[in-house]
Amino acid sequence: MFWRRNLYVLWTALFFGMLATTLILPFLPLYVEELGVTDQDAVAMWSALLFSGNFLTQALFSPLWGSLADRYGRKLMALRSFLAVAIFNYLMSYTATVGQLLVARVLMGSLSGFIAASVAIVATGTPDEHLGYALGFLQTGQVAGTVVGPLVGGFLGEFLSFRMVFRVAGGMVFLSFLLALFLVKETFVRSSRTSSGGLLADMKLVGTNPGLLQMFVVLLLAQFSIQIVEPILTVYVKSLQGSEEHLTLVVGIIFAATGLANVAASPFLGRRGDCVGHTRILFFTLLGAGIFYLPQALVRSPWQLLALRALLGVFMGGIIPCANALTGTLVAPELRGRAYGVTSSAVALGNLIGPLAGGALASLFGLRSIFLATGLLLVVDAFWVRRAVRAAGLSPLGIPKKQRGQAAAAHSSPPSGR
Repeated sequence: MFWRRNLYVLWTALFFGMLATTLILPFLPLYVEELGVTDQDAVAMWSALLFSGNFLTQALFSPLWGSLADRYGRKLMALRSFLAVAIFNYLMSYTATVGQLLVARVLMGSLSGFIAASVAIVATGTPDEHLGYALGFLQTGQVAGTVVGPLVGGFLGEFLSFRMVFRVAGGMVFLSFLLALFLVKETFVRSSRTSSGGLLADMKLVGTNPGLLQMFVVLLLAQFSIQIVEPILTVYVKSLQGSEEHLTLVVGIIFAATGLANVAASPFLGRRGDCVGHTRILFFTLLGAGIFYLPQALVRSPWQLLALRALLGVFMGGIIPCANALTGTLVAPELRGRAYGVTSSAVALGNLIGPLAGGALASLFGLRSIFLATGLLLVVDAFWVRRAVRAAGLSPLGIPKKQRGQAAAAHSSPPSGR
């Protein structure tokens, strides 16, 4: 088995893929203006559509690609996604109207899914006793790319045209495609249990698997809690410091602190999940994230907010790896592509709903209400997950108790990999 090499290669591929995906965020509204939209309200509307349209189609199509991954191979789906995103980033540099740009973004979302495919490759090929660590480590590549992307995009925007930056982004994702093509090894055997029922079969899989439904909700809320502050964080920081002096720098530092704390904590928390059980770490991280979200509503300076956001990042670093590790234990190996396709839809929905909910809550109840509402949601989710796990008769590893002996035997076997 080549699970270690696959892990490191896919970490690099995800880093460049997410870096390229977030590269254009700092200047997307400016590109809308360059395409002929001058009214500022219209610029804001188009920017929101361009941002959310990608996630909407991603949420709709992710289960389909997950199902096809189980039928034809996870590596093939990863290659398809990397190549499609590379091509559409390149094509976006040639758009003449904002409508064309929106169509390209929507189509790119429908064909994306390299994160879910990469997670499925790692989860299927990694020994169970290393699954939490591997998925935690893989997430650091994704988060690191997300943190670095806007910084690199802002820097490139100072020296290159917006259209050229899209081409650079396409080149980065094409590099990810080449890495996966030549260096990722997958031994894929199609199982007779793999269904071709499409979206309805995927929804049935969630409906008949309580544990998978829990992970769907957990991942949706985790991504929701990350994205809900996107529309208002700059405004909130401005209200805390009372001026616009160095505002973008301070906001950038706060975002980076959350992401870097996430990167630092993910492998450790994933490894702890391998040792003590992923459901325990999931409860601990959900509860901790909720606790450190709540006092963000009470801060009086940007630096207090920075400290709390960094601590939040530590706990957020354990939620997604543990949820992904649990997802892998809840279905048969030949259905993991489909399962990760479904949970990828949850992440995309969180990306879509979070900013919309943040803007709505801020308009109705004020900026501070966002932190209170999100913190309470995470705390409630933590106790709901623990109660649901007990009610379903799952072990701390998140698998049926009747299989606990099999899991223990797997954990006691020597690791294999290169």
